[in-house]
Amino acid sequence: MARHPLACVLVGSALAVAATFSSTSAHAKPKLGLDGEVAVPLTPNRVSTGGGGALRFGYELDAVLLTITPEVAAGYYSLGGDLAPKMWDAVVGGRLAVGALVRAVLFGHFGYGHVKNNNAPSRSAAAVDGGLALDLTVLPIIDIGVHAQYHLITGNSDGPANGWLGLGLHIQIAF
Repeated sequence: MARHPLACVLVGSALAVAATFSSTSAHAKPKLGLDGEVAVPLTPNRVSTGGGGALRFGYELDAVLLTITPEVAAGYYSLGGDLAPKMWDAVVGGRLAVGALVRAVLFGHFGYGHVKNNNAPSRSAAAVDGGLALDLTVLPIIDIGVHAQYHLITGNSDGPANGWLGLGLHIQIAF
């Protein structure tokens, strides 16, 4: 009988994750997050720096040093320049965090976005974001942190894509 090392690793990893999250040390809790950030435009031209933020709600699955948080979010961003886009998005996605008191976080979302421009057509299109964060647990129910992320509302026949780098602060409260 031939053995496949990759299959053994995948099955073993799946069993380890299942055991971790089904153990009595694992617990889940709802979390509400608020993000504020400076928005640095990458595309298109004729747009300048602005700001915005998002409200997030998720359910944190916590197992000692590993945390997975599926979540939904809604954001609003206002940039300057000739086009001065006002953008909002509604997305779903999640966060993967490693650590206890201090956590390194990788996150990503996808969904729907809308762009309202001055001097150009408005449009609705797919929206995605992804980034990194560093969180500090200041109380068992409160996390504060910093984040950097890339946002994109894709282009379509009504206009080019809007992409920007978000640099900001956030707070999350468990309840």
